[in-house]
Amino acid sequence: MRKRLTLLLSMSFIYCCSFSQKVALVLSGGGAKGLAHAGVIKALEENNIPIDYIVGTSMGSIVGGFYAAGYSADQIMEIALSQDIQDWVKGVIRDDYNYYYTQKDPDSRWMSVELSLDSSFTASFNANIAEDHALNFALAEHLAQASRKSVYNFDSLFVPFRATAAEVFTQQAVLLKDGNLSDALRASMTVPFFFRPIKFDGKYLFDGGIYNNFPVDIAIEEFKPDIIIGVNVASKVYKEYPTKEADHLVNEQLLFLMLDKSDPTRLEGNIYIEPNLEGLSSTDFARAKSITDSGYVAAMRQMEFIKSKIGRRVGEEEVTAARSLFQSDFVPLDFSEVDVEGFNSRQTKYLDNLLEKKNKIVELEKIKSGYYKIVSEDYFRSMYPQITKSETSENYKLKLTGSPYRKVKMVLGGTMTSRSTSNLLVGAQYKRLGQVFTHFDGAVNAGRFYQSAKASARLYFPTYIPFYLEPKYVFNKWDFINSTEILLKDKAPTIVNQVDRNFTFNVSTPLGTHHKLTFSPGLFYTRDNFAAIPEVNTSDVLDELRLKGFAAKIKVSQSNLNFYQYPTKGEAFEASVGGYHGSEKYFPGSTSELAYREASHSWLTAKVSYEKYNRLLNWYGIGYQIVGHFSTFPLLSSYRGTQIAGGGYYPFQDSRTLILENFRSNKFAAGGLKQMFFVRDNLHFRMEGHFFAPLQLLEKSPDEMPVYQQNTKKIFFAASAGVVFQSPIGPIAFAANYYDDEEQKWGVLFHLGYLLFNQRAFD
Repeated sequence: MRKRLTLLLSMSFIYCCSFSQKVALVLSGGGAKGLAHAGVIKALEENNIPIDYIVGTSMGSIVGGFYAAGYSADQIMEIALSQDIQDWVKGVIRDDYNYYYTQKDPDSRWMSVELSLDSSFTASFNANIAEDHALNFALAEHLAQASRKSVYNFDSLFVPFRATAAEVFTQQAVLLKDGNLSDALRASMTVPFFFRPIKFDGKYLFDGGIYNNFPVDIAIEEFKPDIIIGVNVASKVYKEYPTKEADHLVNEQLLFLMLDKSDPTRLEGNIYIEPNLEGLSSTDFARAKSITDSGYVAAMRQMEFIKSKIGRRVGEEEVTAARSLFQSDFVPLDFSEVDVEGFNSRQTKYLDNLLEKKNKIVELEKIKSGYYKIVSEDYFRSMYPQITKSETSENYKLKLTGSPYRKVKMVLGGTMTSRSTSNLLVGAQYKRLGQVFTHFDGAVNAGRFYQSAKASARLYFPTYIPFYLEPKYVFNKWDFINSTEILLKDKAPTIVNQVDRNFTFNVSTPLGTHHKLTFSPGLFYTRDNFAAIPEVNTSDVLDELRLKGFAAKIKVSQSNLNFYQYPTKGEAFEASVGGYHGSEKYFPGSTSELAYREASHSWLTAKVSYEKYNRLLNWYGIGYQIVGHFSTFPLLSSYRGTQIAGGGYYPFQDSRTLILENFRSNKFAAGGLKQMFFVRDNLHFRMEGHFFAPLQLLEKSPDEMPVYQQNTKKIFFAASAGVVFQSPIGPIAFAANYYDDEEQKWGVLFHLGYLLFNQRAFD
C-alpha cells in the first residue's frame, strides 16, 4: 500500500511538473534565414506546444517580437511570404506613397561624397547599403498598439519578451526589456554596414548578434524556464571547408563577419533545432517560402522529441482566446500629436506643413503619406519615426527625430561605352532647410561626343497648395563627327555639331501623390553646324543655323519606373503643350548653294507618351510604350537644319547619339513592345521591337529647300536584343540594334552607367 501511494505521489508530481513547465523560445540572428523562425513557430502552434517566453537577436528578435506583440504564426508567415518584407529591407516605397513631386531629373551619377561644412571640413561616405525609412515606419506601425497595451514593459506583452543589441564603443552586449518595442527590434537588427544605427535610451546600438547571436543565457537569467527550445539559423562553423558554397557565402560575410557564432552547446539538456538552409543566403528574402518551409520541416521532424520533453499542451482555442483578450482594447491608430525634434522653429514649420499638422485627429493613412512625402527627399532620409501614446489625449503621437546638416554633396558619374560617346559627370549639390527648402545643383559632363553644364536652384514652398520655383540653366553640345561607328557602314561620317542653351523658370505643384504639373517659361538659343553634302574636307566651312527666342510649356508628368534606363517595373506618363517664338539666322557654308537668310517663326508642340512594365512570371516580363507627337515646327532655311532641329523618336539608349533620318518628324505616332527574360532580379535578356509612323515627311525640293509632305504609307521599324545587368552604379548592357534607316542600319553598343543627356530646348 505504501509503495502504491509512493508511486502515485511520484506520478502526480511528474504530471504536475510536466503540466506546469514554462517554455522559453530562443531565436538566433541570421538575416533572411531568420524567416525560418516563422515556420518553427507555426509547427509549435499547430502541435499545441506552449511558448511562455521569447528571446531573440536580430531577425530572431523581429519574428519573436511580432509573436510577443500578439501576431499569430499564420500572420507572421503571411508577412514573411509577402512582398512587404522584401520592400522593407530594400527600402522600397510602395507605389501608394511614392511622392513624385520631389523627384529630381535623372542623371548618370555613380556615387556621392558628403562634405560637412564645419571647422574640420570633413568628407564622408554613406557606408550603409540599405535604405531604412520603409522598415522603420513598418515596425512602428505594426507594433505601436501592442507596445502601448504593455505600457512599454516587455513583460506585459502577449508573451514576455527580450531582445539583445550591441553597444560597440564600450563593446558590451545590451539587454532590451522595456521601452518602445519597435525601437528595440530595429536596434537589435542593425547589421553593421547594412543598416544605420539608431539611438535607444540615448545610445547608438547595433545588431545583437555581434556579441550574442544565440541568447540562451539571457533566457535562463531573465525567465528561468523549465525548458528551452533554441532555433539556430546562423551557424558559422563548418566541419569541412564549404567548397561548393564558398563563392556564394563569401559575398554575405560582409554582413556577418562581426557576428558572434551560435553555439548549440549552450542548450545541453534542452531542445535544439537547426533548419537545413544549405544553399540559402542571409540576404535571400526573395526565397522566403523555401526558408520558412525549412523551419517548419525542421521543427516537425523533431516534434515527437519535443512532445516527449514538454508534457504541457496549450490548445489552439486557448491561445486564440488569450490573443483576442490581449488585443481586445487596442486603441485605433489615430493621431492627435505630431512632433518633430532636432530642427529649429522655421524648419519645423516646413515639416509640419508636409505632415498636415493642424491640431486635429489625423488617421494613419494621412500620417503615413506625410512621412513618405518627407523621406522621399534624401535630405530627410535619416528621419526616424516613433509611434507612442499621446501625452494629451487617448490617441497616438508620431515623433520624427532627425537633424539638419550643412553639407555639400559631391557627385561623380558618367558612362563608358564601346563608341566615342563615353563621358564623365562631376557635380555638386547643396541643400538648405529653413521655412523654405532650397536645393542648389550644378553638374558638368565632359566627353568627345557630348559636353554639358547645368545649374539650378529649386525652392520648395510648403503652402496650402505646395509648389516649387526652379530657375534652371542648361548648356548642351553634341559633336556627331565620327561618333556613330556603326557596323557595316561604308558611307561618309555624319557631320553635325549642335549647341543648345536654354534657361527655364519652372513652377511646379503636385497633383496628388503620383503626378505633378509644371509650367516652364524660358529662353532658348541653339546653334547647329552641318555639312550640306555627304563628303567634306578640312578646308570646307560648315553651314550654321541659329535659333533664339522664348518658349512656354505646361506639362503633366508621372513616373515610378524602377530604373532610369532598361526599366522592368512601373509606369511613366507625360503630356505637354508648348508654344515657341524665335528668330532664325542662317549662314551658308562653302558646301551650300543657298543664301544668307533671317526669319521669324512661331510654332506649337504637343506630346503624349506612356510606358509600362509588368513582370508576369518569375522569369518573364513584358513592357510597352507609345508616343504621339504633333508640332507646327516651321520650315527653316535649310533642309538639313530643319531635319536636325525638329522632333524625333528615340527608341534605344544610343538613338540620341545618331542622326536617324527615317526616325525624325514633327508629326508622328510611335511605340514599342519589350520582352524581358530574367536570370535574376538584376540580370535579364531583353528584346524590343518598335514602329515609327511619321504623319509628315521632310523632303528636299529641286532647289535644295525643305518641304513637308503628308505621309500615309511609310512606317519604319527598329529592333534590339541584348543583356542588361543593373549594377549599383547603373546598367551594364550589351545590345545589337537594328534601325530601318539607310544611313544607320546595324550597330552594337556596350555601355556601363546611364547613357543620359540633359533636356534640349525643344524637348
